[in-house]
Amino acid sequence: MNLVGVAIVRNEADVVEAFVRHNLHYLDRLVVIDHQSDDATPALLAALRDEGLPLTLRRFEDLAFDHARRMTEALRLAAELHAADAYLTLDADEFLRCGSPSALREAVAAVPGDRPGQIRWQTLVPAPGTTGDGPAHVLRRLTHRFAAEPGAQHKVLLPAAVARGGHWRLATGNHWLHDAAGSRIEGFDLPSLALAHLPFRSPGQVVRKAALGWLGHRLAIGPTARELPLNWHWRGIFEHMLQGAFPRWEDLAALAASAYGSELPQPGAVVPPLVHDPLPVHHELKWPERSVIEPLQAILQWADRLVDAVVR
Repeated sequence: MNLVGVAIVRNEADVVEAFVRHNLHYLDRLVVIDHQSDDATPALLAALRDEGLPLTLRRFEDLAFDHARRMTEALRLAAELHAADAYLTLDADEFLRCGSPSALREAVAAVPGDRPGQIRWQTLVPAPGTTGDGPAHVLRRLTHRFAAEPGAQHKVLLPAAVARGGHWRLATGNHWLHDAAGSRIEGFDLPSLALAHLPFRSPGQVVRKAALGWLGHRLAIGPTARELPLNWHWRGIFEHMLQGAFPRWEDLAALAASAYGSELPQPGAVVPPLVHDPLPVHHELKWPERSVIEPLQAILQWADRLVDAVVR
């Protein structure tokens, strides 16, 4: 069974090498589209491809970004470029958790050919007491998960017949599939699999992601962005930063719990019980020095491009 992962990434240098190496331990190929990264993400992806890994690279240049539309296009592109039995939608902060490559294929083989599979999230957060002096590999820093996931979320996997059909589109976040009428297509649960989700990896990464994620969302959606539930977790952190409350290492677990529960992310929120449950590190990093986060630089570069677009 041939399995292909599809992802759109932006400014993910702190995690992208680990993401590629880990997921290619299980998958046959990754198709990764870079969306205007200003950090080392494009160079890292090119180096990984040139190393000989089965990695197909493309780039989107949109300043504003409609994730659902672009991810749908990316998945259709992957199905055109690479024949596979199934296509898994991923973000750069998602790492497959399963017993072995063969266990993954056994689970995917059970998915009906006319329905999407769905793989549940497990949110990983830093161990209590983690600081910026910790190990470079993200899977050695984020070693704990919530004993009970704050919000029931999953990502979809498309069998080949669905991926190559013309009457579907992905929802924002790749959490489910819509049919031609806009109705949600019922998914098939894969309880033996999980996607470890690593959304809050360092204070600098959260600052950059919240700022660029929320401002890009507002550009894409327009005046109604604040009235919609999309990207609300980045909105909450952005609004706290406007008030001077910037995230610290000790805030990351609480932010993750509230971001994927029912409330806007709150610094100092209660952290639910944690379980030490690290992912295996299958491959070491070759370029850990390229994972440095410079959030102010990324925000300034984004603002500079925005001004260029406006004054043309």
